[in-house]
Amino acid sequence: MHGKLLGMKSLVANRLYDAEGNPVGKLEEIVLDARTGCVRHVVVAVGGVLGIGRRRFAVPWSALTPDADCRRCKIDVAQMRLTAVPIPEGDPWPQRIAATRAVGMGD
Repeated sequence: MHGKLLGMKSLVANRLYDAEGNPVGKLEEIVLDARTGCVRHVVVAVGGVLGIGRRRFAVPWSALTPDADCRRCKIDVAQMRLTAVPIPEGDPWPQRIAATRAVGMGD
């Protein structure tokens, strides 16, 4: 039996929801490890109006649970708060995140 498949494009730019179904942010980007092809992080945007005042964070993929039926992801808000790394505008964050998270990633 095959599991349900969910295209990444259908998740990007969609809202993220907590366990109770409340919107908590928007998934802006999905980041793959080029060596393994595995998803490592997502970029989550929270707050702001029309991009003004928006804060962006890199969050480990493990904090999300895809919901193929609703074509969205649920996010573990407690894990997000513990593991999120802020991304300032213009920051080359993929390199910084890789260096920050290299220890203990199970590589």
